[in-house]
Amino acid sequence: MMMNTSIEIATREFPLASSFPGYRKRKVRVVKTCHVSIQDLNWSGGTRSEYHAVTIIAGGNWRVVSLQSWNTSAPWNNLNEGSTVDLIPGCAMVRTGHFCGKESMLTLYIHPADASFFGF
Repeated sequence: MMMNTSIEIATREFPLASSFPGYRKRKVRVVKTCHVSIQDLNWSGGTRSEYHAVTIIAGGNWRVVSLQSWNTSAPWNNLNEGSTVDLIPGCAMVRTGHFCGKESMLTLYIHPADASFFGF
């Protein structure tokens, strides 16, 4: 089992910054992992997460794919809450959202094979 390893980078160094124009924090967390646990898709105590799929295209280009159906499901009909997504090389996940009513740090989950892009 691989342990998660994470680093924080400046938002200006984040290749997908333009895909999240409302993000105002100075840093982005990058987590190297093979699995992402999907949690907090529904509001609870001012906390909520949204997930976005990302593909890494040859040449270092990145493309965000919306997971809107995951992020807007009703609590009683949300089959994705608590599920685990297995990452494969060339694919990543981005988690955005709020924690206690304030914007949370954007987190990029990448497969270990793609970690060299960020130098770890």
